[in-house]
Amino acid sequence: MNADSSRRRFVHPLIYLFALSLVTFGWAPVSADDLVPPPWRGDPLTTVAEWDFLTPGAGFPDGLSLAPVIGDGGGLPQMTPTGGVVWDPVFNGSWIGQTGGALQFYIPDWIDNEPYKDLWVQFTYQPNPSVPLPEVSNIQAFDPTGPVVVSPLSTNDFLIDPIDNLYHRTQVFRLFPNPDWETFDIVVAPDVVITQVVVDTISVPEPSTFVLAGICGVLALAAGRRRLQWRKK
Repeated sequence: MNADSSRRRFVHPLIYLFALSLVTFGWAPVSADDLVPPPWRGDPLTTVAEWDFLTPGAGFPDGLSLAPVIGDGGGLPQMTPTGGVVWDPVFNGSWIGQTGGALQFYIPDWIDNEPYKDLWVQFTYQPNPSVPLPEVSNIQAFDPTGPVVVSPLSTNDFLIDPIDNLYHRTQVFRLFPNPDWETFDIVVAPDVVITQVVVDTISVPEPSTFVLAGICGVLALAAGRRRLQWRKK
């Protein structure tokens, strides 16, 4: 990784615009899709971004419950719809696979000297039983030292709203070496609905069985409590 420690905690000037927007528009701490937050959120070298898809088009995080925390890897978090996905006002804003496509996310990380990056993605979806479930795929990442290897750690789905047939999925990945930024797709097959996405990252030291056991424990707890903490936007 880049050994210049002065880059470690540089705060992008546009982060202050996000903070100002929180005050100006009075974003409220309403927990909707954030059902399985990582236990390390808020620790040093973590980032978080939430999308509620309140308006059509590509855009920066617009979630109503989480203030974005942005790394210094370059630019701001961004979601871009690709292929045959269309915005719809259902569930106060969603993306639907009209003919199939993807939502592509760009996430800038902290540039630091830890060897690994964990990517923790949550999203709420309405499936179509005749096509594959939506999933995180095509993870691409940049590190100046060379190619980045992506290893899936866990995937967990559970029903959160039987009336509207809404499910919650959490996917966790480990990236090595620790990249400056990554992109990934959430693949959306025809007639599948994606409403709300939360993305967390953390720079981590050498992996341990304790850390991996903690991830499995958090996901198992979330599956057990099912719909208890979810409510629509």
